[in-house]
Amino acid sequence: MRRSLTRSLVVRCSMLAVLGLFAAVGEHFIRDGVELHYELDDIADSLAAAARPVDGELELVPDAELRAWLDVIPDLHLSVFDDSGQPLFTFGAPAAKMVEAASRTLEGYFVFSATERDDAQSGPRFGYVASRRASDGTALRIVAERAPATPRDRLLWVQAEIMDEYGPFMLVSAVLSILVVILTVKNALGPLARVSAEAASIVPGDGKRLGLESVPREIRPLVEAMNGALGRLQEALAREQRFTADVAHTLRTPLAALRARVEGSTATAERTALLRAIARIERLADQLLFKARLEAGTLDRFEVVDLGELVHDLAGEARPVLSREEKQLLVRTPREPVICRASRVAIEQALLNLLDNAAKAAPRGSVIDLVARADGTVLVCDRGAGFAESEIANLCLPFRRGATSRWQGAGLGLAIVAEAVQRNGGELVIRNREGGGAEVGFRIPLASNAKTTRKLAA
Repeated sequence: MRRSLTRSLVVRCSMLAVLGLFAAVGEHFIRDGVELHYELDDIADSLAAAARPVDGELELVPDAELRAWLDVIPDLHLSVFDDSGQPLFTFGAPAAKMVEAASRTLEGYFVFSATERDDAQSGPRFGYVASRRASDGTALRIVAERAPATPRDRLLWVQAEIMDEYGPFMLVSAVLSILVVILTVKNALGPLARVSAEAASIVPGDGKRLGLESVPREIRPLVEAMNGALGRLQEALAREQRFTADVAHTLRTPLAALRARVEGSTATAERTALLRAIARIERLADQLLFKARLEAGTLDRFEVVDLGELVHDLAGEARPVLSREEKQLLVRTPREPVICRASRVAIEQALLNLLDNAAKAAPRGSVIDLVARADGTVLVCDRGAGFAESEIANLCLPFRRGATSRWQGAGLGLAIVAEAVQRNGGELVIRNREGGGAEVGFRIPLASNAKTTRKLAA
């Protein structure tokens, strides 16, 4: 499984952001003192719920669970007063200072520390005063004093802080941090996506380079290295194209002289064989020259083409040749025009190569189907030997012939077809035909200009 750079960066940066958030909250817990009012608030609520009127008077009798809860708080002294100041419940001995503070405190609670008590050793103490109401509406005042915080208190404090205060903030902050990281990483990798799209659009032989505008300096060396590699590849391709074209041109003159001498000789079986061999070499030279022109981009003059009309034109040229070999050509095209924007010369040559291959593969007396479809597909179908499934993927390589081929071709026909189709933005179709034979053709994109299509259809 391939690693995703975007996913890796998002995960790592998000983890860093979340860890930083936790570190900030953790620093607060370490720096600030323990707040003990959370648990005392819960105890005050439970005590207020336990206060009930009995025979016209308010009584507060904690149950066993509430008393056990009071027992675990270290050195707790607590009193509950009604609205007249009479004590309803006492746990431990309340300090006079706290009773005095409770009488001065308005609604609400506060947390304070006392450095001394009348009946205990000196040291930091924690006091608590809060107002509650009983079930009958009677106002209650809860006054408490306890020893300093223990590890249990710290744990309860951290839990309460996270659940009641920092939890929602941390969750929202973590989500926002991850979203910001995702957007930042995608924005940072945007130039790479643009460079990749630009590189994918480069066609061999067009001489284009990757643009350096708006490219971050961190990836500029990579883009410059790719431009250097493209330059070297383009130069090598240009040398190969020049060599191929020179060879094709050089072969034509001696072949023409050789043909003239052979044609002037006495008609014999040897003369016929020589003329056939010369024709094959001439076709090879023509194919090499056309392939060089195709790869060089000199044929990339795109125009509006009706595939149905083009198929009928080529069928008219091919029928006389096929009839001499006792083969028929059946053409099927849609009634509506099939409008594409393509290089007419390249598409014509591709179809001629396909018809030539089908004519060689089809047995005498058989029918070759030439089909054009409304989606831009053109197929040449024969009843020959077809292809071995293992060799279909390599049939488009130059000088590669199928193992079932019965003729001695140069192996450039399908290579030229593949190159022509690719330069027109299409895809090659090669498959064995149901019932025997092969279906070879291509599919090229339809013209996107609806006005042009309607005009030609009219």
